[in-house]
Amino acid sequence: MSWTPKSDEELDYQYACSKWTKRVDAETLRADPDVLLNTHFDLLKKNEITDGSIPCEVLSYGESDRQKVAVYVPKNLPKDAPILVFIHGGYWQTHFITHDMYEILARAFAPFGVAVALLGYNLCPDITMATMVDEVLTGMDKVVEFAEKRGSRGVYVSGHSAGGHLSAMVLAKSSHQLIKGGIPVSGLFDVRRLVPTTINKPLYLNDDTAWEVSPLNQLDSYKKNCADRKILITYGMNESPEFADQSSNLNQALKNLGIDSVLLPVPDVDHFNIIENLIDPEFLLTKEIFKLMGL
Repeated sequence: MSWTPKSDEELDYQYACSKWTKRVDAETLRADPDVLLNTHFDLLKKNEITDGSIPCEVLSYGESDRQKVAVYVPKNLPKDAPILVFIHGGYWQTHFITHDMYEILARAFAPFGVAVALLGYNLCPDITMATMVDEVLTGMDKVVEFAEKRGSRGVYVSGHSAGGHLSAMVLAKSSHQLIKGGIPVSGLFDVRRLVPTTINKPLYLNDDTAWEVSPLNQLDSYKKNCADRKILITYGMNESPEFADQSSNLNQALKNLGIDSVLLPVPDVDHFNIIENLIDPEFLLTKEIFKLMGL
């Protein structure tokens, strides 16, 4: 790790995602700490699909309202079209965030021949993070089953922030051959780093349980399941050094295993508009995701 915090307070600051943006000045953030989050969720709301222009099929994989996958399949989409799975963030604990808030991903990729699956999951402290990983794997089973029935040529799993962590765990632990690759975005891959932070209060992790659910502790599984997968690990260059290190460390570990992993620091974006900008087909990360899926 190239950057090391001097205190738990400094580590908390590293994971305070809004504070690293260059879009809002420090004085504005002090006056309204939620200004960036509100901007983010306002943009997501503007990109809701309310006219049925992209049909949606809901797959349930459990009894909870959160244990659902919303699959957006454009009309006349070829049966073999790839499926992009997206797992939302929120530090595994933000209950107002739901999978279907991210229809912006369907708007971004469906017009270019991609089915988009938004995967929901239960949150801490209602469940443990280990149970959450198992839930997401079950949700992925459901997506793969759907993909097999359609005759899709490949499933690609992505996720943002906490969802970046969960997508990385799926890549490690799921052996489905139809999963061809993944895109963890601004993820957290050594969860032990969060143990001394205030983020951990509803997670109840200690060093041992955090390491159990850390992608960096799944290298044997990566070696077994990802030999033929392409992985794009990415983060915004206007994020903290901690997020940069988390991504860099996982990428290097996977490359050391001989896995086709690429690290992409995206210029001029922060922890939030790295997702918002996916709506632009000329955005660097959008183009790289298309390339990963062979489009």
